Amino acid sequence: MIIDQILQGIVNERKDEAHRSPLRMSNSGKCAKAIAYQYHGFPSEPLPARSLMVFRLGHTIESEVKELIKKYCSHLNITYPITTITYKVGDQIIEGHVDGFIDNDGILEVKSINGMRFKMLDREGVPPDYVKQCVSYLKATGRKYVLVLFYCKDTSHLKEMIIKYDVEIDQEIDTRFLSVIQSTKEKLPAREYAPLKSGQLPWQCSYCSFTQPCWPDYELKFDKNNKPQWVKKKNIPDID
Repeated sequence: MIIDQILQGIVNERKDEAHRSPLRMSNSGKCAKAIAYQYHGFPSEPLPARSLMVFRLGHTIESEVKELIKKYCSHLNITYPITTITYKVGDQIIEGHVDGFIDNDGILEVKSINGMRFKMLDREGVPPDYVKQCVSYLKATGRKYVLVLFYCKDTSHLKEMIIKYDVEIDQEIDTRFLSVIQSTKEKLPAREYAPLKSGQLPWQCSYCSFTQPCWPDYELKFDKNNKPQWVKKKNIPDID
Protein backbone atom coordinates (compact mmCIF):
# COMPACT_ATOMS: atom_id res chain seq x y z
CA MET A 1 0.00 0.00 0.00
CA ILE A 2 2.65 2.53 1.08
CA ILE A 3 5.21 1.31 -1.45
CA ASP A 4 2.82 1.67 -4.38
CA GLN A 5 1.99 5.24 -3.38
CA ILE A 6 5.66 6.21 -3.03
CA LEU A 7 6.67 4.69 -6.35
CA GLN A 8 3.79 6.26 -8.23
CA GLY A 9 4.48 9.61 -6.58
CA ILE A 10 8.11 9.78 -7.68
CA VAL A 11 7.16 8.73 -11.21
CA ASN A 12 4.66 11.62 -11.33
CA GLU A 13 7.32 14.02 -10.05
CA ARG A 14 9.65 12.97 -12.84
CA LYS A 15 6.96 13.69 -15.44
CA ASP A 16 6.74 17.27 -14.17
CA GLU A 17 10.55 17.68 -14.45
CA ALA A 18 10.46 16.58 -18.10
CA HIS A 19 9.20 20.05 -19.05
CA ARG A 20 12.45 21.75 -17.94
CA SER A 21 14.86 22.95 -20.58
CA PRO A 22 17.54 20.31 -21.24
CA LEU A 23 20.08 23.03 -22.11
CA ARG A 24 21.73 22.68 -18.72
CA MET A 25 25.35 22.36 -17.64
CA SER A 26 24.54 19.08 -15.91
CA ASN A 27 23.85 17.73 -19.42
CA SER A 28 27.24 18.83 -20.78
CA GLY A 29 28.38 15.20 -21.10
CA LYS A 30 25.02 13.67 -21.95
CA CYS A 31 24.20 12.07 -25.31
CA ALA A 32 23.26 14.85 -27.75
CA LYS A 33 20.43 12.79 -29.20
CA ALA A 34 18.87 12.31 -25.76
CA ILE A 35 19.09 16.07 -25.12
CA ALA A 36 17.51 16.76 -28.51
CA TYR A 37 14.59 14.43 -27.87
CA GLN A 38 13.69 16.52 -24.80
CA TYR A 39 14.55 19.83 -26.50
CA HIS A 40 12.04 19.13 -29.29
CA GLY A 41 9.33 17.90 -26.92
CA PHE A 42 9.29 14.22 -27.83
CA PRO A 43 7.19 12.18 -25.38
CA SER A 44 9.43 10.42 -22.89
CA GLU A 45 9.04 7.01 -21.34
CA PRO A 46 9.03 7.19 -17.54
CA LEU A 47 12.08 5.54 -16.03
CA PRO A 48 11.40 2.55 -13.77
CA ALA A 49 10.57 3.63 -10.23
CA ARG A 50 13.61 1.76 -8.93
CA SER A 51 15.89 3.84 -11.14
CA LEU A 52 14.26 7.03 -9.87
CA MET A 53 14.78 5.85 -6.28
CA VAL A 54 18.49 5.42 -7.03
CA PHE A 55 18.66 9.04 -8.26
CA ARG A 56 16.76 10.28 -5.20
CA LEU A 57 19.10 8.44 -2.86
CA GLY A 58 22.04 10.12 -4.56
CA HIS A 59 20.47 13.56 -4.16
CA THR A 60 19.72 12.84 -0.48
CA ILE A 61 23.31 11.77 0.20
CA GLU A 62 24.71 14.81 -1.58
CA SER A 63 22.47 17.12 0.46
CA GLU A 64 23.65 15.48 3.69
CA VAL A 65 27.32 15.83 2.70
CA LYS A 66 26.78 19.52 1.93
CA GLU A 67 25.20 19.98 5.37
CA LEU A 68 28.25 18.34 6.96
CA ILE A 69 30.53 20.69 5.03
CA LYS A 70 28.54 23.69 6.27
CA LYS A 71 28.67 22.39 9.85
CA TYR A 72 32.31 21.30 10.11
CA CYS A 73 34.05 23.46 7.49
CA SER A 74 32.66 26.84 8.51
CA HIS A 75 36.22 28.13 8.93
CA LEU A 76 36.84 27.64 5.22
CA ASN A 77 35.82 30.38 2.83
CA ILE A 78 32.96 28.49 1.13
CA THR A 79 29.75 30.19 0.05
CA TYR A 80 26.59 28.49 -1.19
CA PRO A 81 24.92 30.43 -4.02
CA ILE A 82 21.21 29.99 -4.74
CA THR A 83 21.25 31.73 -8.13
CA THR A 84 21.97 30.04 -11.44
CA ILE A 85 25.07 30.59 -13.55
CA THR A 86 24.82 30.89 -17.34
CA TYR A 87 26.64 31.17 -20.64
CA LYS A 88 25.46 31.26 -24.25
CA VAL A 89 25.82 28.74 -27.04
CA GLY A 90 24.53 30.15 -30.30
CA ASP A 91 21.46 32.15 -29.32
CA GLN A 92 20.51 29.88 -26.41
CA ILE A 93 21.26 30.16 -22.69
CA ILE A 94 22.90 27.22 -20.91
CA GLU A 95 22.05 27.23 -17.19
CA GLY A 96 23.66 25.58 -14.21
CA HIS A 97 23.92 25.62 -10.43
CA VAL A 98 27.04 24.94 -8.37
CA ASP A 99 27.11 23.45 -4.89
CA GLY A 100 29.52 26.08 -3.60
CA PHE A 101 32.21 28.66 -4.30
CA ILE A 102 35.63 28.23 -2.64
CA ASP A 103 37.48 31.51 -2.04
CA ASN A 104 37.77 33.52 -5.25
CA ASP A 105 39.00 30.79 -7.60
CA GLY A 106 37.33 27.48 -6.75
CA ILE A 107 34.02 25.67 -7.10
CA LEU A 108 32.70 22.89 -4.86
CA GLU A 109 30.84 19.97 -6.43
CA VAL A 110 29.50 17.01 -4.42
CA LYS A 111 28.84 13.68 -6.16
CA SER A 112 27.61 10.33 -4.82
CA ILE A 113 28.57 7.24 -6.82
CA ASN A 114 28.39 3.47 -6.42
CA GLY A 115 31.26 1.31 -5.24
CA MET A 116 32.36 0.17 -8.68
CA ARG A 117 32.66 3.73 -10.04
CA PHE A 118 34.35 4.84 -6.81
CA LYS A 119 37.07 2.21 -7.23
CA MET A 120 37.59 3.36 -10.83
CA LEU A 121 38.46 6.91 -9.72
CA ASP A 122 42.08 6.01 -8.88
CA ARG A 123 42.51 4.05 -12.10
CA GLU A 124 40.61 6.18 -14.62
CA GLY A 125 40.10 9.54 -12.94
CA VAL A 126 36.89 11.56 -12.79
CA PRO A 127 34.16 10.15 -15.11
CA PRO A 128 34.02 12.10 -18.41
CA ASP A 129 30.42 13.27 -17.93
CA TYR A 130 31.36 14.85 -14.59
CA VAL A 131 34.47 16.45 -16.09
CA LYS A 132 32.38 18.10 -18.81
CA GLN A 133 29.87 19.39 -16.28
CA CYS A 134 32.72 20.92 -14.26
CA VAL A 135 34.32 22.49 -17.34
CA SER A 136 30.97 24.14 -18.08
CA TYR A 137 30.93 25.58 -14.55
CA LEU A 138 34.45 26.95 -15.02
CA LYS A 139 33.52 28.48 -18.37
CA ALA A 140 30.47 30.21 -16.89
CA THR A 141 32.27 31.59 -13.84
CA GLY A 142 35.84 32.16 -15.02
CA ARG A 143 37.13 30.32 -11.95
CA LYS A 144 40.26 28.15 -12.00
CA TYR A 145 39.28 24.76 -10.56
CA VAL A 146 36.47 22.54 -9.32
CA LEU A 147 37.00 20.46 -6.18
CA VAL A 148 34.82 17.37 -6.62
CA LEU A 149 34.00 15.57 -3.38
CA PHE A 150 32.94 11.98 -4.08
CA TYR A 151 30.89 9.92 -1.65
CA CYS A 152 30.75 6.14 -2.11
CA LYS A 153 27.16 4.99 -1.61
CA ASP A 154 28.29 1.43 -0.80
CA THR A 155 30.98 2.08 1.82
CA SER A 156 30.67 5.80 2.77
CA HIS A 157 34.28 6.43 1.76
CA LEU A 158 35.11 9.97 0.60
CA LYS A 159 37.57 11.21 -2.01
CA GLU A 160 38.54 14.67 -3.30
CA MET A 161 39.64 15.31 -6.89
CA ILE A 162 40.44 18.50 -8.80
CA ILE A 163 39.16 19.44 -12.27
CA LYS A 164 40.68 22.35 -14.21
CA TYR A 165 39.49 24.14 -17.32
CA ASP A 166 40.22 22.41 -20.64
CA VAL A 167 39.66 24.31 -23.89
CA GLU A 168 39.23 21.14 -26.00
CA ILE A 169 36.54 19.80 -23.67
CA ASP A 170 34.89 23.23 -23.71
CA GLN A 171 34.75 23.11 -27.51
CA GLU A 172 33.33 19.57 -27.40
CA ILE A 173 30.55 20.76 -25.09
CA ASP A 174 29.74 23.69 -27.37
CA THR A 175 29.60 21.34 -30.34
CA ARG A 176 27.23 19.02 -28.47
CA PHE A 177 24.80 21.78 -27.48
CA LEU A 178 24.99 23.37 -30.95
CA SER A 179 24.10 20.05 -32.55
CA VAL A 180 20.97 20.03 -30.39
CA ILE A 181 20.04 23.67 -31.00
CA GLN A 182 20.51 23.34 -34.76
CA SER A 183 18.69 20.00 -35.03
CA THR A 184 15.07 19.44 -36.02
CA LYS A 185 12.51 16.83 -35.08
CA GLU A 186 13.15 15.21 -38.44
CA LYS A 187 16.95 15.35 -38.19
CA LEU A 188 18.28 14.65 -34.72
CA PRO A 189 21.96 14.41 -33.70
CA ALA A 190 23.62 11.02 -33.95
CA ARG A 191 23.64 8.60 -31.03
CA GLU A 192 26.71 8.81 -28.82
CA TYR A 193 26.56 5.23 -27.53
CA ALA A 194 26.54 1.79 -29.14
CA PRO A 195 25.59 -1.72 -27.92
CA LEU A 196 28.13 -3.54 -25.77
CA LYS A 197 29.85 -6.74 -26.87
CA SER A 198 27.24 -8.59 -24.81
CA GLY A 199 24.56 -7.15 -27.09
CA GLN A 200 22.99 -5.06 -24.33
CA LEU A 201 22.83 -1.29 -24.44
CA PRO A 202 25.21 0.56 -22.08
CA TRP A 203 24.03 1.84 -18.73
CA GLN A 204 23.64 5.37 -20.11
CA CYS A 205 20.86 4.08 -22.37
CA SER A 206 19.29 2.03 -19.58
CA TYR A 207 18.78 5.22 -17.55
CA CYS A 208 17.53 7.32 -20.49
CA SER A 209 13.88 8.30 -20.98
CA PHE A 210 14.13 8.03 -24.77
CA THR A 211 15.64 4.57 -25.25
CA GLN A 212 12.52 3.19 -26.94
CA PRO A 213 12.36 5.66 -29.85
CA CYS A 214 16.16 5.70 -30.17
CA TRP A 215 16.52 1.90 -30.15
CA PRO A 216 13.17 0.51 -31.37
CA ASP A 217 14.61 -3.00 -31.87
CA TYR A 218 15.44 -3.29 -28.16
CA GLU A 219 13.23 -4.03 -25.17
CA LEU A 220 13.53 -3.43 -21.44
CA LYS A 221 14.37 -6.37 -19.19
CA PHE A 222 15.55 -6.62 -15.59
CA ASP A 223 18.53 -8.67 -14.41
CA LYS A 224 18.67 -10.85 -11.29
CA ASN A 225 19.38 -7.74 -9.19
CA ASN A 226 16.38 -5.97 -10.75
CA LYS A 227 18.59 -3.53 -12.65
CA PRO A 228 17.22 -2.27 -15.99
CA GLN A 229 18.80 -3.67 -19.14
CA TRP A 230 17.86 -3.06 -22.75
CA VAL A 231 18.36 -6.17 -24.90
CA LYS A 232 17.70 -6.86 -28.56
CA LYS A 233 14.26 -8.25 -29.28
CA LYS A 234 14.15 -11.84 -30.40
CA ASN A 235 14.06 -12.57 -34.13
CA ILE A 236 15.42 -9.09 -34.96
CA PRO A 237 18.52 -9.41 -37.17
CA ASP A 238 21.62 -7.33 -36.52
CA ILE A 239 22.18 -4.42 -38.92
CA ASP A 240 25.74 -3.93 -40.12
